[in-house]
Amino acid sequence: MINLASDGLQAGGILVQMLPRTAEETSEVEQNQDAGIDDDLWTRLSVLTRTVKPEELTTLDANEILYRLYHEENIVAPEPAPLSFGCTCSREKCEMAIEQIGEAEALDIVEEQGGTFEMDCGFCGEVYKFNKDDVAAIFAE
Repeated sequence: MINLASDGLQAGGILVQMLPRTAEETSEVEQNQDAGIDDDLWTRLSVLTRTVKPEELTTLDANEILYRLYHEENIVAPEPAPLSFGCTCSREKCEMAIEQIGEAEALDIVEEQGGTFEMDCGFCGEVYKFNKDDVAAIFAE
């Protein structure tokens, strides 16, 4: 289950997932032994997770949200990892896309666009321009 929110300036979210049972837990369940399996856990966590408000996701510290929602549960949270900008676009990837449409189609696009066409990345905004010579070079290789 995932719950996301944004207030226009910042975003926040929570992802809750059930991990598979360990081999030991599975073995104990198969042998009808009490493995401490809580069959109602997912339902309970789902209900609790749906109660978080968008403003809580954008203003509260992660530990505060976890405590408010699940302080009676035995949860495991991963170590925080810093986020960083990481676009993977490149001119080479654009060239591979041009190869997919074929030389004739790419040259038609160049002509329709007045001698050059642009491919832009929707993530970082980088713009890659291609003209007739660029297209010819892609297919010359």
